[in-house]
Amino acid sequence: MATAEAAPAVATAASGVAPDPEQVRLQLMQSTTLLNVARRPDKGGSQGNQINVLINAFKMDVGTPRNNVVWQLDVKIEPIYEKGRAPAPGRASERGLPPNLQFSIFEHAFAEAARAGDHGLTTGIVDGLTFDGRKNAFANRPLPFEDITLEVGLPPRENLPAIPGTLGATVGGPAPTRRRDSDRRFRMRVKKVREVDLSRLAAYCSGDRQIAMASGNANVLGQVFDGLQALDILLANEPAKKYRIQGAGRHRYFDGNNTLPIFGGAEVWRGFFQSVRPTMSGLVVNIDAAFSAFLGSGDLVTVAGKILNIIPSGGGGGGGGRGGGGGGRGGRGGFRGGPPGRGGYGGGGGGGYGGGPSGPAPAIDRLLPNQLQELRRRLKGSQVRVTHRPTNKVELFKGFTPKTAREMKFTLKDGTEHTILSYFKSKFNYTVRYPELPCVILGDGKSFVPMEVCALVPGSAPLPPQRLNPMQVQDMIRECAQRPDVKMRRIDEIRRQLSYEDDRRIQEWGVRISPQLMRAPARQLQPPTVQYSPGGQRPRIQNGSWNLVNARFISGGDPLIVWAVVNFSRQPENLVKRFVGAQMGKLQELGVRVINTEPPYFEQASTDPGQIMRTLNDAGRAAYAQGKQITKGGQAVLPQLFFCIMDRVDTPFYDEIKRASALKLNSPVASQVVNTKKAFSDRGQPQYLANVAMKVAIKLGGTTHSVDGQDLPGLTPHTMLMGVDVTHPRPAPICRRLPARRYSSEIRAQLNPRSRKGGQAQEVLMHAQSMFAGHLQRWKKRANRLPASVVVFRDGVSEGQYQSVLDHEVYALKKAVRQVEPKGEVKVTYVICGKRHHVRIFSERGQGTDGRSGNLLAGTVVDRDITSPYAFDFYLQSQAGLVGTTIPAHYVVLMDENRFSSDSLQRTINSLCYSYARATRSVSLVPPAYYAHQLATKAKALVWPDTSGDTSTVVSSEGREAKSIEDIDAEATMGKLRRSQIFTETMWFM
Repeated sequence: MATAEAAPAVATAASGVAPDPEQVRLQLMQSTTLLNVARRPDKGGSQGNQINVLINAFKMDVGTPRNNVVWQLDVKIEPIYEKGRAPAPGRASERGLPPNLQFSIFEHAFAEAARAGDHGLTTGIVDGLTFDGRKNAFANRPLPFEDITLEVGLPPRENLPAIPGTLGATVGGPAPTRRRDSDRRFRMRVKKVREVDLSRLAAYCSGDRQIAMASGNANVLGQVFDGLQALDILLANEPAKKYRIQGAGRHRYFDGNNTLPIFGGAEVWRGFFQSVRPTMSGLVVNIDAAFSAFLGSGDLVTVAGKILNIIPSGGGGGGGGRGGGGGGRGGRGGFRGGPPGRGGYGGGGGGGYGGGPSGPAPAIDRLLPNQLQELRRRLKGSQVRVTHRPTNKVELFKGFTPKTAREMKFTLKDGTEHTILSYFKSKFNYTVRYPELPCVILGDGKSFVPMEVCALVPGSAPLPPQRLNPMQVQDMIRECAQRPDVKMRRIDEIRRQLSYEDDRRIQEWGVRISPQLMRAPARQLQPPTVQYSPGGQRPRIQNGSWNLVNARFISGGDPLIVWAVVNFSRQPENLVKRFVGAQMGKLQELGVRVINTEPPYFEQASTDPGQIMRTLNDAGRAAYAQGKQITKGGQAVLPQLFFCIMDRVDTPFYDEIKRASALKLNSPVASQVVNTKKAFSDRGQPQYLANVAMKVAIKLGGTTHSVDGQDLPGLTPHTMLMGVDVTHPRPAPICRRLPARRYSSEIRAQLNPRSRKGGQAQEVLMHAQSMFAGHLQRWKKRANRLPASVVVFRDGVSEGQYQSVLDHEVYALKKAVRQVEPKGEVKVTYVICGKRHHVRIFSERGQGTDGRSGNLLAGTVVDRDITSPYAFDFYLQSQAGLVGTTIPAHYVVLMDENRFSSDSLQRTINSLCYSYARATRSVSLVPPAYYAHQLATKAKALVWPDTSGDTSTVVSSEGREAKSIEDIDAEATMGKLRRSQIFTETMWFM
């Protein structure tokens, strides 16, 4: 068996020096073309059953030679201010004008110039212009200028429509004074940058040797990169005017008229993804259905009530109420016994949110400090509009006043003092209904109005996945999980709605896009041989899944001696003990030695962090004392496990249990949390007990199962596997160091500023060399030699940063080898893997599916047609589909000194996906990277329980390199975890 380790995550230099634009452009070009990475070693794999599949891509033809040349333009738009009215330099001025406003300016300016015949412009030239709303434009006809400046005045903005039922729709009131025309005047400078030959794209896709040899030639790479950019902007031109664009890549479009309310005052917006991609079969347009969560729009008081769960909102929501108590808790009996019963809990009341008709929504008449804090966090960055008078403005939400509307006073220019209540009564004949609520502070920080006359602007407050609570995640999954046939129909529908054939500008460019989904060859690989302890029954694998019938773990880990049960639920003691007894039986059945069958029992219902820590501390002391008695005065064993019972879906509470167990006691202790909803249900309990047993075994240092070495071609006992991941809980990425088997874990962090123009955060491992060196040293200490080869699986990298990872991390790994052993030589294979893409694979006429979910069978691989013309890449769906449409993982090989063939690497990765330690099914991502992701998620909760704050740095008095607060926190965390070497060398985070 190969030994595996894991090591993750990233950042860029925190020097504060702006990167060289040309170097950034070159890296983007190299990342897009993939000419610098490992080349495909053959014509693709041949193993497995051959089938044909459909891909959510539509072939693109860029037209005749007459249409092959386009001209790139650099656009700079700025307001024209009257003397003395220009804003002070600051963050707002650096952000620039909104893209939709820049679209309007661009079109108005060129339309006016063409009508007047200025600068030789004609309607024909203007009709072929396309613009990205920021700084890049393209023309498909020769331009009669090199550099021009146009001035344009936009018509005054119309008032926003009144919202029915609000004060502005009923009371009316004076419209605000129109802005002067000078406020709507802009200057636009347009410079011709370069010619772009689109025929180079066809040559690139065909694998042209001349292009392949030009990996360092910026001119050749630029033609490919700029050509793709031109086509992307062309296709985006019309959708950008109709839909809300979301995401840094500007490829996702959402329809504000196609939304669904979900829990907590949020909404799911339906939309689509669209991007031009170069493939070995030519240019394609990748189209996918897209979903994104936003804070719900409308009356701010109602939205606030939904956020705080005071007013019911949409979505699945809560279930029925709790039934009868079912008798007393009983005595403190032993843990032995059969499976727990249902107790006396009845069916409870009717459904909660979304369950049926209800009475009037409860009013919010006042807010507590913690509720205001939650609202500030949720509403941060959102836009609101006032509803008590006509307006053409939206304002930025800045916060709440420290006093209520009843208490707030202000002085008008004439010197008269008013309260908010008296002003609204005299000015608008309106009585404020919620005088005990605070006022909302608007964009300039000087204006404030009652909450009830504010409305949240639709789509102004996106909710990234990390900001969704568990109920919202459930609602999102319920909405997004579309069966393959449903998703394929939806993609076809999106393609029809985009109607490229009717787009005048696309036709002017001579671009044609197929209306049919792309067809591609695929193969379905055989599963590996999964091994458990000798003497047991070999599992029979069916579509990536098997069971533990008559199986025992390869190793149960250390005997379970020093542990405690902590009941954080409302369930009675006898019920908890019956479940723990059943769990101990399952552990022993699977090969985990449970020496102590009467662990100490503690109860704690409070969610207070201090009380949680005290309870766990008491449990640890009791377990330690009991362990000394069991070992009869022998060598003391530190507490091994807290077995915790929860009955609520409460992520902060769960995280606090994990944090207290790992960081706040005398030594770190692994914790296993079980939820009573699953644990105490008769349905599926044997499987749940087995799932928990797998987690406990690996936390004790055990090995549940493995795959046969013959199914891992290219790996030897001297091969080290590493997993690398990065997460972004704040604007500064966090670096995580992760394990696989044998395990060693580490947490790192690095301040990672975004570019000065607000670009994407960089994702390169700042501490790469020291992180890699640490794992190599641990390997050498155990094996008395360096590994012969290292295979790194790197998750968390966007396509635009492949070259940065290749330049920095692979080089750092090579340096780490020489740091550990100056003359050491290690062959490196570096593989990017991830699922943050939009390629989906569908069955053609039902071939190769599981027959139930409609998804293709586990082991489906596609390495032709949709893949890169040059790079060694493929899509692998290694897991069985359960709900929705399965997302294949995309693997891109950056470097391959181990000389894998397509078949050997695909088979190895597919087989590794069956080795995930806590599952009896194959997983969707190769386990070293999956483990990296798991630890990254866990470490985020350990190091930064509240990730809503700002990033800070600390600089030493000697003027050394700045260290981020995150880095200091991470080092302190690792110091606490390392108090137990055994702890950090197990999969405590699973």
